[in-house]
Order: sequence, then structure tokens, then C-alpha cells
Amino acid sequence: MANQKETAVNTTIAPAEGKSMVTVPGTMTTMWTSIKRFFREVMIELKKTIWPTKNELTKYTVVVLATIVAVAAFLSLADWLGSQLTRITFGL
Repeated sequence: MANQKETAVNTTIAPAEGKSMVTVPGTMTTMWTSIKRFFREVMIELKKTIWPTKNELTKYTVVVLATIVAVAAFLSLADWLGSQLTRITFGL
């Protein structure tokens, strides 16, 4: 009977949407229970994740790198044109 009572005290129930979890002030077990629950839920969500294949990951990486290079080239060109306009305008 004592074990059932301890289990009932340490068990936390998910709060309804929009409600905050009620905790008893000064209890460390509530904090550790919440931390363990958080990591347990993280692992559950990670198992639901659809991870990309190696081929997809390679394609996505190439797209990201190509986008970075294109944006860097555009910004470099815009900077160069701005500096040339400044030199022409102010005769520097």
C-alpha cells in the first residue's frame, strides 16, 4: 500500500491545453519527474521523425551550399556597385 501511495505522489498528469502544470512548492521529486518526462517525450518525438536518406541529405546540402554561394556573390556585386557609385558621385 505504501508503494502505491508513493507512485501516486510522484506521478504527474499532463495539464489540459492552455493550463500550467501544478507543482508542489519545495519538492525536488516533482522537478526530477518533470525532467525525466521531458526527455522521455523528446525520445518519443525523435522516433516519429522521418530522417532523410543519404542521397537526400547530399542533395539538400548541395542546395544549401549553392544558395549560400549565390547570395554571397549577389551581396559582393551589390557592395562593389555601391562603392563604385560612391566613388563616381563623390570623386574619390
